[in-house]
Amino acid sequence: MKITEFFMRRTTLFWSLMIGIILGGVFAFMQMPKLEDPVVAMKQAMVVVPYPGASAHEVELKVAQVVEDELRTLPDVKKIKTECHDGSATFTVEFRMTVPLSELEQHFDLLRRKTNAVRSKLPQGCYEPIVVDDMMDVYGIFYALTGDGYSYPE
Repeated sequence: MKITEFFMRRTTLFWSLMIGIILGGVFAFMQMPKLEDPVVAMKQAMVVVPYPGASAHEVELKVAQVVEDELRTLPDVKKIKTECHDGSATFTVEFRMTVPLSELEQHFDLLRRKTNAVRSKLPQGCYEPIVVDDMMDVYGIFYALTGDGYSYPE
């Protein structure tokens, strides 16, 4: 006997199971812990090194290679992305997902110390490296539904 035929002949059993499943789902949903603003951790930081007046090629040779060599010594780094522009170099350091959130601030602190240590190796006229590690203030999803002829509250 097929399952559909079984429940077609026993409608009382079918509806009892269906109501039980729905009530169990509603109960489980109500008991599920929820946070209004959940923590969204981005395990990456950005280092910006301004070098005014230098071409992108000069920035790559004199700044990017020196800083990259120092950043490669950091533990638990997944990827380092470097962008060289006229007058600045930007490094995006991405840490491995296995780094616990409790240790992430220590990794950012080590990143700051490494960038400060490399400052003496940078050329004359190069400004102090800027470390941006508060990239975690982001929305998970943000939707907006708009239409012609309607105001925002509508």
